[in-house]
Parts: sequence; C-alpha cells; structure tokens
Amino acid sequence: MAASDSKSLPSLGFLTVVQRSDGSLVGGYLVLSPIARPLEFHCTSPVEANRAQQILYGRTLRPYLCGEQIGRALVDRAQHRPLFVCTDDPDILPLRGDQSPPVVCVLGPADPDTATDGMPHHPSTAVTIGAEFQWGPYRAWVHPQHTADQTTLQTHWQQHLVDFDLCEPFERIRQAIQETQAG
Repeated sequence: MAASDSKSLPSLGFLTVVQRSDGSLVGGYLVLSPIARPLEFHCTSPVEANRAQQILYGRTLRPYLCGEQIGRALVDRAQHRPLFVCTDDPDILPLRGDQSPPVVCVLGPADPDTATDGMPHHPSTAVTIGAEFQWGPYRAWVHPQHTADQTTLQTHWQQHLVDFDLCEPFERIRQAIQETQAG
C-alpha cells in the first residue's frame, strides 16, 4: 500500500501523560490503524510548571498542562488526523477544541455497580471534568462543552471498534515513554 493510501485510512489517536518522579510530565501520543498497528508515535520532553504558573493556575494547572500544552503539541505534530483521540486521563479533555477531533476519556469497562453521578471528578483538580456515557463496553467521558461528540463516538464504535481494546494502547505508550526517557 502506498504511503498516501495509509493516510486516507481511518486512524485512532491515543494520548496519555506520565508523571515522572521529579514531578514533571511527559506526554505520549500513538496513532493506530483500525487493526491496532502503529502509524506514528510522538512524545514530549518533560514539562514542569514554574512557581508563578503553579500560583496563578491553581487547581486548573494540570488540565492546562495536559490538555492545552502537552496534548495540543502532540496532536498538532501528528501527520494523521484520527477519527477521535482516546485518553485515560480526564485532565486531557481540554484538548478538545472547535477544530480538533472528538476527545474521549476511557477509564475502563462499564460497571453498573460503580456508576457515578454522571459528572466525574478528577482527584487532582477536584473539578467536574466531563459528561459520562457508556461507549460499547467502556465507561467514557467527553468534555462537558462537547456532549454532542457522544453521538459521533457511538457511530465510530459501531463502524470500526467492536473488537478493539481501547485500554491496551495506553500501556504501549507508557512503555515507549519509559524507553525514550531511559536512552
């Protein structure tokens, strides 16, 4: 298959942020084909807020760093535009903007015994971070300003993802980040 043909195939983005022992954050972004093969991978250098940012941003610092700084840099650098971007970190949901693809936070299998009030709260920020819905077999959240993305994501699930494990790519990203940081 020609390189230009591979860019026309639907792709899926997976984005996570790892906190290092020194407190800095490293983001990793993996773009996969619908059969879970890597199309591209990018990661950031460690990002650390200065003291002024910590004071001025307060509880909103981590969502700003993860979503708007790290996430935006990684997604903008990618050559493939995915159908959507999955994350396992609710602080990445602010990545979703008017021009970006839908961003969905996947935090594991849907389990009615552990249902929340529908508005999850992230422990690092203590603020409401999204609108919850069931996405195939997963609990998922979208940014509260983009709840219409749920319909788009449900359509993609039915068309492309029935047998796709949406949690597995995050482990690949963490391992790749660890490997790049060790070198």
